[in-house]
Amino acid sequence: MPDGPDGKIIINSGDLVLNKEGRWLFRGGEITHAGIVAALWNSFERLESGGYVIRQGKFYVPVVVEDAPYVVESTRDDDGVVIILSDSSREKLDPDNFWISDEHVPYTLVKGEKFLARFSRTAYSQLFDKLQEEGGRYYMRVGGKLHEIKKGRPNL
Repeated sequence: MPDGPDGKIIINSGDLVLNKEGRWLFRGGEITHAGIVAALWNSFERLESGGYVIRQGKFYVPVVVEDAPYVVESTRDDDGVVIILSDSSREKLDPDNFWISDEHVPYTLVKGEKFLARFSRTAYSQLFDKLQEEGGRYYMRVGGKLHEIKKGRPNL
């Protein structure tokens, strides 16, 4: 396993995984220590090439992201819809940035539209009272306004 200054990899590719539930894994085992998980989120970056890394100064670790890097774990009504993400951050859901994939998985853009987030089943079910169908199309009602739900998955 190479390590050293000047941005060399210090852990092999594939060792660090962010799974589709938003959990960090190292060589197959879940990382559960709250301080380590927080440090991983604080150092998490998306590269221009589309890949993901944990960066600490000159050192970086490639991250395998199984689906979307963030998971919407729950939602709250608060002058719109507030989403709570897998890194414990909160932000307002932009209903115009909400998609349902061909596999019926909901996604949105987060962190200034720089990252994709997958909705957990719990979070998605918390939106059911805001969803409606009209004429074969699906909408989300937020703030008294209907927003058409896009099909597919955004590309980042």
